Amino acid sequence: MASDDTEKKLEMSLDEIVQERKADAAATANASATGGKAKSTAAVSSRTRRRRQLRMPLPRSMTRSWGGRKIFVREDREAQPTSTAKPKRGFRVYVGNLSWNVKWQELKDHMKKAGTVVHADVLELANGRSKGCGLVEYATEEEAAKAIAELNNTELEGRLIFVREDREPEGGSISKFAKRAAAPRGSGEGRQLYVGNLPWDTNWQQLKDLFRTVGDVERADIAEYPDGRSRGFGIIRYTNASDAWQAIERLNGLEIEGRLIEVRLDKRE
Repeated sequence: MASDDTEKKLEMSLDEIVQERKADAAATANASATGGKAKSTAAVSSRTRRRRQLRMPLPRSMTRSWGGRKIFVREDREAQPTSTAKPKRGFRVYVGNLSWNVKWQELKDHMKKAGTVVHADVLELANGRSKGCGLVEYATEEEAAKAIAELNNTELEGRLIFVREDREPEGGSISKFAKRAAAPRGSGEGRQLYVGNLPWDTNWQQLKDLFRTVGDVERADIAEYPDGRSRGFGIIRYTNASDAWQAIERLNGLEIEGRLIEVRLDKRE
């Protein structure tokens, strides 16, 4: 019997279903106005039964009439995304203490000793002068790790380079980062840096020598106690803000005598 009811329901047009719902609504309203409890109960029961029938699974496809036109109804076959994994990208390393004469091609030729170099860039100032550092992107994480292990402290154009993992946030291209790093950041504020977690025996001259590998250092100081002992941090002031920002990107987290130094803008400036 249930099968016959279902077949009958599928043979109804959508116009007929709409008309039947209108009749149900009118019957319910009439029952409420006259206080006919039996009629109201019967109407609600009938409507509930029809709704249950309408919620039955549709066949895979069918055609029905609507407003004088035949419509086609079937299941949605649109493919749904099955993975939210981020697209795979290469792995970058930061290369510092480059000779001012090193261009991207020389950097790439040197770094490809560790594996396949996808891209290489030497960071430059707005005037085109090298900033003495660059970024290299490898095809795999293993090759990047090999570059850090085998090419750190190797000689390129007469200088010992240092190689570490790139700390730039994931995503974006090397070329975009290089352009951003080259953009001038003003020459007034943001020139003074705080350098923390220094070895106790570090003096101002050693601190200055390290930071002038990035740019022109105007002043270097080591904070001391009244008895002359180092407090483990110092201040560096560059002649321009661009070099200060580059020092943060290049030297923050650098290991000196077993300690990782902290380099950031001096908040007291």
